[in-house]
Amino acid sequence: MQPAALMIQMGALGDFVLSLRIAAGLRGAGFAQVASLCRAGVASWAVAPGGIDELLDIETGGFHRLFGDAGRLVAIDWPRLPRRFDATINMLGGGPHGLCGAGLAEWTGGRVFDLDPRPRPEHGGHITAQWLDDLSRAGLALEARTPQVLIPDEYRRLACERLAALGQWGTTAPGRVGSGSPSALAPKPDARLAVLHVGSGGAHKCWPIENFLGLSEILRDAGWNVVAVLGPVEMETWPPARKAALAAALPTLSACSLTELAGLCAEAEVYVGNDSGATHLAAAVAARAVAVFGPTSPRRWSPIGRNVRVVGPETGGDMWPSVVEVANTVNAVAAV
Repeated sequence: MQPAALMIQMGALGDFVLSLRIAAGLRGAGFAQVASLCRAGVASWAVAPGGIDELLDIETGGFHRLFGDAGRLVAIDWPRLPRRFDATINMLGGGPHGLCGAGLAEWTGGRVFDLDPRPRPEHGGHITAQWLDDLSRAGLALEARTPQVLIPDEYRRLACERLAALGQWGTTAPGRVGSGSPSALAPKPDARLAVLHVGSGGAHKCWPIENFLGLSEILRDAGWNVVAVLGPVEMETWPPARKAALAAALPTLSACSLTELAGLCAEAEVYVGNDSGATHLAAAVAARAVAVFGPTSPRRWSPIGRNVRVVGPETGGDMWPSVVEVANTVNAVAAV
């Protein structure tokens, strides 16, 4: 039987996407199957080549029992796994074996590597470098690889349908299965598409909305089609007047599923976003992405991708990059 690995975590979207670097390293180390036990809501889009091979929803299937009194659990209490896992990366924190307790190794059938996902000030490097260093010290040496999730054509088709509803795309049509080409899915207008994701899980990590609007004016004057995206945090926390003002200024998508967002990032000529889970997702699907950083440190938290440019102070700070600086970066990324 081919070796298999399991990653266990409870993080948000950005944390999950960053963990795909571990998944890529596991494949490089010879693990043929990489599964993730996590929240399906943040990970289902990544069940694809270059992402994860299997998703176990931590909120269903009896996995909630892992968070009880681990010392009182007996073998019959543990939910059934689909296979034996030769290695398990446990990112739940604590020890031994985090919230799952000492029975985790017996349950999974292989060796367990406890990995605290929280950043340590003394490390100073990227958070994924810290994780890989910790795993290496524990006896699991993984290469630092750049993940790339090859999303299905269906995701692109869903994105095209959302864009067509905004009048920003041609008539949608089914693509050639396996083509992986945006042009196979729907005819594009002559203008290039820029997607601006204006939100984040933390308001302090958001480039001012006035800057996004200024950027959109520059891009539209240069002939770009520009679409704004509001995430679930903005839909819940922004007052109606603010959401209406954005929609009046720009075609705006909201309530996007992560599969639609992945397709949208892949369809766009350029994606621009804050330090957010959405920007990490854009990087993971190899979109041409511009990540705008301010108070948080890109040295620690920058998205991992083949086509990512970060704009902002290297270690975080009080100064945001200017609109012109971000616009110039967009043009540079688009020219590659």
